[in-house]
Amino acid sequence: MSTSVTLPEDKIEFIAKSDKEIRIERRIASLEAEMHRACRIHDRRDDFLEMIDWSAMTIDDRETVHNHADRLNWSMIEIDHEILLASQDLYAEHMENPLNW
Repeated sequence: MSTSVTLPEDKIEFIAKSDKEIRIERRIASLEAEMHRACRIHDRRDDFLEMIDWSAMTIDDRETVHNHADRLNWSMIEIDHEILLASQDLYAEHMENPLNW
């Protein structure tokens, strides 16, 4: 069972976002796109690693593969942290506007 609520049109208020809020939201969207790209690379890398004949690789080749994996993982951690910080900035900016209370 669903319930619908109708609000009178004269009661609806649209609160304009500040320029800073808009910039932060764009930054978050950019970071999320970057994270999505990194996740796709990570998934493809896992598929590729399953096809490798590890016994035919040199030690240097193995180190290169593992270093790439480490860099990708750290990159994803850094992006996630940047998204967290930007989200906190967005919340702080949102709360500075008294109309949002």
